[in-house]
Amino acid sequence: MANQLRAVINAGDCAGLQTKFNQEMGAALPLDKSSEFFKGLAQQVGKIQKLGKPQSGGEGMVFAAEFEKGTLDMQLALDGRGLIAGLAFTPPVER
Repeated sequence: MANQLRAVINAGDCAGLQTKFNQEMGAALPLDKSSEFFKGLAQQVGKIQKLGKPQSGGEGMVFAAEFEKGTLDMQLALDGRGLIAGLAFTPPVER
């Protein structure tokens, strides 16, 4: 799912991204807000170039996401059906 998410984000396909959200995530981050968020993310750090190996973190997996202009930790949580239940981008934490 992380690589699918990377492709959708890099393509700027927020409508496609919404189809990967579970109901709660879709309600918390509707299309207008997700479009605004991911546009701002792309302006700040560019496209995702590479994802590091997944590491367990909190309620999901954490990937070091190397962007064109820096690195952020991408935390991804999936529900029982494999849909995105949580997604966060934060400054990298030493592990």
